[in-house]
Amino acid sequence: MTFASISKQFIALSLTSSFIGLTPEVSVAQSNLSSNLEFLNFSSDQTERQTIEDNDKGLLDIELDQSGNIFAVGFFRKALNMNGNHYSCGSKASGTTYFFGKFDPTGRLQWIKPFDSPVKGGGYLSAEKIELDPSGNIYVFGVHKGKQDMDLSSDTDYIESESTVDFLAKYDKTGQLIWARSYTSGFYSSTRDFVVDSKGNSYLISYPANVAKISPSGEEIYRKYLPNGNTPGSIQLKGDKLYLGTSISGDYEISLNFKDGSQKNYAAIKKDKDYFYNTEAMVACLDASTGEMIWANLIRSSQSEEIASISVDANHNVTVLGTCSSKSTFGINQSEKLSKTYGNRNQAFIAQYASSGKLKWVKALESRDKKNGGNYGESLQIDPSNGEIYTTRAHCSEGLWWSVYFEKFNSYGQKIDSHVFGNKDGKNNGFYKSSCGTANFFVHLDIRKNTFLLFGEGRSYVLDPKEFGSTRKAPEYSGNTEFFLAKYRLHEYAVDNWENHEGSQTEPGIESNGASQNTPELEAWSNTSGSGNSSKKWRDSDYKTTSRQAFMKLPQIKEKIDDNNFDQALLDACIFYVTNEKRVAHNRSPFKHSSSLRKAADMHSEDMARDNFYSHINPKDGSKRDPGMRMARFGVGDGQKAENIAKVSYYGSTYLEVAYAFVDMWMDSPGHRKNILSKEFNYLGCGMALRKSTSSCLGTQNFSGGR
Repeated sequence: MTFASISKQFIALSLTSSFIGLTPEVSVAQSNLSSNLEFLNFSSDQTERQTIEDNDKGLLDIELDQSGNIFAVGFFRKALNMNGNHYSCGSKASGTTYFFGKFDPTGRLQWIKPFDSPVKGGGYLSAEKIELDPSGNIYVFGVHKGKQDMDLSSDTDYIESESTVDFLAKYDKTGQLIWARSYTSGFYSSTRDFVVDSKGNSYLISYPANVAKISPSGEEIYRKYLPNGNTPGSIQLKGDKLYLGTSISGDYEISLNFKDGSQKNYAAIKKDKDYFYNTEAMVACLDASTGEMIWANLIRSSQSEEIASISVDANHNVTVLGTCSSKSTFGINQSEKLSKTYGNRNQAFIAQYASSGKLKWVKALESRDKKNGGNYGESLQIDPSNGEIYTTRAHCSEGLWWSVYFEKFNSYGQKIDSHVFGNKDGKNNGFYKSSCGTANFFVHLDIRKNTFLLFGEGRSYVLDPKEFGSTRKAPEYSGNTEFFLAKYRLHEYAVDNWENHEGSQTEPGIESNGASQNTPELEAWSNTSGSGNSSKKWRDSDYKTTSRQAFMKLPQIKEKIDDNNFDQALLDACIFYVTNEKRVAHNRSPFKHSSSLRKAADMHSEDMARDNFYSHINPKDGSKRDPGMRMARFGVGDGQKAENIAKVSYYGSTYLEVAYAFVDMWMDSPGHRKNILSKEFNYLGCGMALRKSTSSCLGTQNFSGGR
């Protein structure tokens, strides 16, 4: 049974439960990763026996371009040998060399750019995070001290600081420097994070817990220090909002000031003396344009809480992965606690907050080795097509042995799959580190290519390829850190693109665009399911009499979607009007509504929901195989046409929230965004359908130049 099929099975079982407050436990299967493995590569050639002592190597972060190429930041000591290429530390280096580089879609190293540092004489540079902008430019974020060469090819471009500061560097897609800047904040041992928007603005979260916006040319636009700020944490951008998972100090009063002028104060908590890090965890939403706080939520106790990673789904639900204690409280009023805890130190947890900041659920995560050591969250990503959550975390036993967990949850926080590395018979045995270092292990989803990647490093242990599903032999060295990069198929289905006019850039994953020349004879079709034109709340004729401003004032669009009383026509209209809102905001004329396009869209969404597929291509019925054939059924003639499709969770959401989830997802994707903003299209029809078994909504947009 494959990873995907196991997941579907346990989703179906979990949805029979009632979800009020904290969600119940369900049976969990361990994934069969081997059946979906596409490649597994290590940081040294398999035939080479490593003889260099103390030659640690690791990957810290990756990002993928639209072709599936993998851009990474990492480090090595003394030398790196991979795919027949040899790299060694520069002449000025006296320790670990950090680099950024490119791997092809099969995981083969193409090139790296090593920073010639740390420089002898007390300086250092640590490159930790990497991002790409829509043009393919590469951004590297980290911390440095001293004088650092940033163009990697000459001695002309430096950044310099006497103290520890953050740096951000921008390179073109070949690794040539565009600019590099130092900033005022930094601390060597604090992991930082950043995101880049579609215009090339960067948003940094760094020490001590502050957020900065950086222009495409590197100038600081604003910097907002969070109250009682401590370690940075994680940051995500969704639409015009920033979402943070960070740590602040609770040793003295916390005062939060919000954009709407309100204020919230929290009393100080006396911390237990045996905790080295006395921090409170904070989840917050900020206005990306100004840095002002919209809402915030604390996780606190007399011990310590931290957030390692954060992700935002299509409905703007905010999910966080972190560590807390059995005493920790959650929620705006600090009234929620974990329903179950495992051990008494560093409890791993996963929690989700609604777009308003209200806590939806929180779950404690169990480790196989019961010896109390420590849990550390590492990475979290969400599949935007269904809201499923992928995480990695590390667990340390009392004997300082580590294991790492790759886990999958549905959108309600129920664990539906798990794979554990470095644990035998319930005992951690795979990763060992004699100090406070952890086993770094991360997940990265690539919905566009229907894959996910696992990557990271193992400290002072022999990686076992069999745990990744590979038959490859283990490397023949054990004293050094080895980095790994593994790629797996995400879903069982394939993804297609569709568009029938030239020059459009497509982006698979959520769905948009491809080619079809089929023009079959017209067939009569009407929506007789009772969910289309039969709605008493919304009719096709209402499009002609209702402006966008008037529609946005309708009270029914703010009602939650009810499985048993679903108004399909209303949701169709929500998508249409929200799309026009985005279009007008970009100085485009609003779309005219087309009943023909809506019928074609409704039909395809209902087919996808009923027949359990997700593609522009209908695998069940050849007469309506592609978008061109479907639109032709309803009299849409020749000319420019296109289709967007997507899938989001509607659980607990209103009609308007689901509409924004769809349209924001499409606007975040270049191919879909181009269809929405194209001047070639004048008409739009939107069609939605529910797949109740997974609380997911399938959506289709059809575009045309004429009716």
